[in-house]
Amino acid sequence: MEPLFKYIEMLEKKPLASAVESLIQSKRVLDDLDDPDRFSAETIQKDISQIGPELYAFIFRQAGISQAETIDESLSNAIVKLGFSQVKRLIYFHIAYSTEVANMQTPEDKSFAARVWSLNYTTAMIATYWCGFLRPDQVDDIYYLGMLQKIGISAFAQLEPAKHRALREGKRAVPLTEKERDHFGCTHYELGMAIVDHWNLPKMHKSAMRFEETHGQSTAYVSREIEEDLFLCLYYAKFKADRRMRGKGADRSAMGIDPFFDYNSTILQIFADKVNARRAAS
Repeated sequence: MEPLFKYIEMLEKKPLASAVESLIQSKRVLDDLDDPDRFSAETIQKDISQIGPELYAFIFRQAGISQAETIDESLSNAIVKLGFSQVKRLIYFHIAYSTEVANMQTPEDKSFAARVWSLNYTTAMIATYWCGFLRPDQVDDIYYLGMLQKIGISAFAQLEPAKHRALREGKRAVPLTEKERDHFGCTHYELGMAIVDHWNLPKMHKSAMRFEETHGQSTAYVSREIEEDLFLCLYYAKFKADRRMRGKGADRSAMGIDPFFDYNSTILQIFADKVNARRAAS
């Protein structure tokens, strides 16, 4: 069996699958609520039941409200207080954390997952800030892209914990993707893109992974200028998050980053030029 098919089949039986499904359903629910043409009491009552109780409780805590008599009333109160965008981000935040950390079995694996999750979150927050200069209408999209960029690494760590532990502890003088192919038969980029396809996540996730993997050299995955701006922003955010985490003493391998991954200075300069031009024009 091809490695990617094998891992997708394994994922369907693991918590990651339910987390991805919850993520997709939750975003659809909130998109319905955010669309005046589809917003109705009937839609709310039908769709709200699809979001899990733990996610509800997390949103209510963040909004600082107590649960009302009905779930939809409580969610409506949370949306009024926080706004749709923040509620959507909280959903991704909660599911990303659950995916990265809660399902790991050993303290060592939980620690690794927590570092990956922390890197994803730091990347997403930096990307959201800079996206406000380039594409202010796309800040939600960039947040989602940042939170799910390492989903292939998370899947390997969940599905093959012993192998992934051996990979992390192995020789440092070998690029991460080579070690992944030796251990798993495919890379985290390939598995991440397969997850995007299998669960019908927005294709932009796949394009962003490919953009990182090729350091922006693959134009086939950039279909429009908006996407290019988002991927440039995300690439810069990863660069800054990587440096910030290492500045705190974190090891690149321990965060799921290839020690051989060198950021392309030309891409970083293109991003800086675009931001400066947008600032000058405003």
